[in-house]
Amino acid sequence: MLFPPTSEADPAYWAAVAAGHVFVGIVLMALVSLITGRQTLSTYGVSAGYLIFWETFWQQLGAGVGDAIVDSLFVTAGALIALFCYKREWPKVALVMSASISGIFKGISNRHDKF
Repeated sequence: MLFPPTSEADPAYWAAVAAGHVFVGIVLMALVSLITGRQTLSTYGVSAGYLIFWETFWQQLGAGVGDAIVDSLFVTAGALIALFCYKREWPKVALVMSASISGIFKGISNRHDKF
């Protein structure tokens, strides 16, 4: 996550990085909402800020646009998980977690035959 992709074809590496992006979204959302006191707005800020600032930086180093979109979606999922936990909307937490896990498994299956 902090270095350019080196082993994108490895399913385990890809899954760990994707799950790490979900965790980053959870932590960023928690920190920003603690500072601002506005949970919903913080979720939007984390999602947009991550895409605009962090992923734009990696684009300059040669990371692909597809990688930026996928990473940003997983960070957004993490931010939504944090928001829905805060609001105690457990069915929505389960939905976003299920979507995240499904996305991770899809990424694993896409890479399994290539590794």
